[in-house]
Amino acid sequence: MSEITIFEDEEKALREAETILASSLPEDEPWASYYKDLVIRYRKLLRHTKQLVKMGDAMQSELARARDAAEFQATRDFLTLLWNRSAILGILKAEIARSQRENRPLSLIIGDVDYFKKVNDEYGHLVGDAVLREISERLKSSIRTYDQVGRFGGEEFIIVAPGCASDDAVELGERVRAVIAENPVYTSEGPLSVTMSFGVATYGCAATADVDSLIRAADEALYRAKREGRNRVAG
Repeated sequence: MSEITIFEDEEKALREAETILASSLPEDEPWASYYKDLVIRYRKLLRHTKQLVKMGDAMQSELARARDAAEFQATRDFLTLLWNRSAILGILKAEIARSQRENRPLSLIIGDVDYFKKVNDEYGHLVGDAVLREISERLKSSIRTYDQVGRFGGEEFIIVAPGCASDDAVELGERVRAVIAENPVYTSEGPLSVTMSFGVATYGCAATADVDSLIRAADEALYRAKREGRNRVAG
């Protein structure tokens, strides 16, 4: 509600009172000065009240900004600004529940940067951080609008893909893998070729009945991708 709406009745009453005082009460009427003074005091009170309302609105806006900032910090990874581990696991849990209600598939893709320790060891952690930030941007740009991606920890990432059956999830993983691998990551130490391996698991079978089971199945697929040569997707 706007300030005009809040105070328009009071402003109207004051104008009417001032009109009545100006036209109906003679100057020598004993009560005239009292009423005029009362109107003046009420107008001052109304002005101060408006100022308090403005201050309250400003404080409310500041509190909302602080709440949003706190929520962002609590749910986002500080380095990549993707969902953090806790938030992405919460999203996964909610999507599993929705898949149960709607009887539709849900896939989980876990990706791990290949030979990332070598990047840190040879070029330092600042370059490693730059690589992770660039990979995060590529992950966000290559998933569907209704997918969610988060940093699971270290150089490991999770993609939650609602409504995505197994074959479609592998195809999505291949698309993401290609986006990561097709161009080098430009760093202060020069361009670096970076690849990722991905493991895919789909909710709906007895082996993937909950969050832990789905993560475990995707993790096992990821290890297969690593054993088979890296820079690949295993389902």
